[in-house]
Amino acid sequence: MIGSIIDLLLGLSKVIVGLMFNSHALLIDGIHSFSDLITDFFVLMISRFAHDEPDQEHPYGHDRIETIGTFALGSLIMFSAGALAYESIERLIENKQQLIPGWPTLVIAFISIISKEWIFRYTKSVGERLRSPIVVANAWHSRSDAYSSLVVFVGIGFSFFGFVWFDTIAAFIVALMIGKIGWDFVKNSVSELADTGVDKETLKEYRETIKSIHGVQGAHNLRSRRMGYKVILDVNVEVNDILTVSEGHEISSWVAKALIEKYDEVYDVVVHTDIENDM
Repeated sequence: MIGSIIDLLLGLSKVIVGLMFNSHALLIDGIHSFSDLITDFFVLMISRFAHDEPDQEHPYGHDRIETIGTFALGSLIMFSAGALAYESIERLIENKQQLIPGWPTLVIAFISIISKEWIFRYTKSVGERLRSPIVVANAWHSRSDAYSSLVVFVGIGFSFFGFVWFDTIAAFIVALMIGKIGWDFVKNSVSELADTGVDKETLKEYRETIKSIHGVQGAHNLRSRRMGYKVILDVNVEVNDILTVSEGHEISSWVAKALIEKYDEVYDVVVHTDIENDM
């Protein structure tokens, strides 16, 4: 919410000052700030449904609603970025930008850099304290906004020395950065909807945790899939063949409990107990 308030104030300041003092780059960066504001509220609305408790029709929860919403949002951001980039190229070809931006545009761009960097550090510290991946990811999104404002600051600075077209170049670069954010949303959403598992290093950590459990002699068929910010696992663990069914079941329960308690993202674990490697 703090980030949303700052995005609103920055967006209004950039659009108004960009229009009044002839900076196309600052205007587009203002649209960028508004897109962040829309993203914040979009996520809040989606979260209203995505975080509902599991029910009979959705036994694993409703997190995929957030994934579908993120895909739609990413597509919209990419479309908007393409339109802004096209408009900037058109301005360069037709040489529409003739006026040198006024000094207030440089001040607003500098304030934006400082504000976004502060939000990055503050949000990242909160996310790490709460152990919330989505809050940490949002912090890095703010860092990318700080970079885009830095590009605008440099572009306006060059315009003061007579290189007026640098402002339009900066606008084009910011449009590309906005497009990259949209592409990341789309790519990650498609990857999740296709049941893409976690990376090899994370899977290796899970496997080492499983093998560290007392009574586990081996593990195979460890598989993962993502659902929102949750990870669902299933694995075959090998135990001594002289154990009773009850003892083998107890070891399986230890495996599931250890993974869920150690890794915040692990939501559910299905464990199958074997007395040998049936691979």
